[in-house]
Amino acid sequence: MTSAAKKRPARPLAAALATAATLALFALPALAAAPTLQLNIPTVKFSEASVAGGTVTIPWLAQYISGIYKYAIGAAGLLAVVMMMYGGVRWLTAGGDASGVTAAKERMQNAAVGLVLVLAAYVILYAVSPELVNLKSLTIQTVKQELLPPFADNGGRGEEANPTGVGARSTGSECFLQTFGATDAEVGKRLQSVRFVGFDDKIKINAEAAADFDAAFREWEAQPADSAAGKYLQYLKTMPFYKANCAGGSAYGGAYAPRLDAAKAKADAAGKPFCASCDLHKFGLAVDIDPCHNTYRSGTLAQATTVPMEVVEIFAKHHIYWGGYGWSAQGKDPSAALKRDGMHFEWHGKCWK
Repeated sequence: MTSAAKKRPARPLAAALATAATLALFALPALAAAPTLQLNIPTVKFSEASVAGGTVTIPWLAQYISGIYKYAIGAAGLLAVVMMMYGGVRWLTAGGDASGVTAAKERMQNAAVGLVLVLAAYVILYAVSPELVNLKSLTIQTVKQELLPPFADNGGRGEEANPTGVGARSTGSECFLQTFGATDAEVGKRLQSVRFVGFDDKIKINAEAAADFDAAFREWEAQPADSAAGKYLQYLKTMPFYKANCAGGSAYGGAYAPRLDAAKAKADAAGKPFCASCDLHKFGLAVDIDPCHNTYRSGTLAQATTVPMEVVEIFAKHHIYWGGYGWSAQGKDPSAALKRDGMHFEWHGKCWK
């Protein structure tokens, strides 16, 4: 393309806290639903976490400890009653045996003392420190998103529209015609074969730009398999190298296109100046990658493109500008909805200032 133109599964407390951490990082209300324990404890009741004023409030740990305390008091009280009943039965069946009666009395007394201690635990803890019984919700500050400021308008493609600093304004059509070829025939003689990234297939690139494209492709191939660039390359390799339609995708979308003569003739017929930089495919200075998923369309970076920034930065180091930033001064702003050519990479090594 040219430049111009689930039901949630049960989970233990650890998983619940992991969810809380995720919520704290991203502050998404959709993740604020209360967790579900694998083992149901009747006294443990969770409420939903809340996000307000840049703070995530997570009550789950405090509610869990409080519920366990209430459950323990109930269990201890029941156990004490059972032990007192057991002591009473032993007393009744002692048959006048003094030692049996004494043991039964001690059992009943111990059960009573234990019950009192359990019931008085709150008062004891409060006496030690009020903070031991004043369980507070966990509060975490959310990560504030800050968008990079838009660039000053420089009249189109260029350094200010490209955060990597690659490219600037075109120096004019004459430079392109003199440097890369003035006709389709001249451009054709200057083409070199470059192996496409991740494939054995070769594409045609103008000799002026061939070394930079080859270096960018090889650097991309050298990235770790678990990196964003590495994963994207593996994704490209699941598709055929080139396919005219998008059934099954296409890793490569085109490079050199012999349409320089037609473009000049069209400009002459319309009485308009010839624009060499409007389509660098006609000079063999541009490559389209993954065209089926990066069509020329409007949207934010996430909506309009699938290319990872790691890949964009690799190309930028070799004087290759990414069309995903669009041809607007707002291109760097990831939230800006504008025309983006995510498949398109073009060389700005010469004839740009």
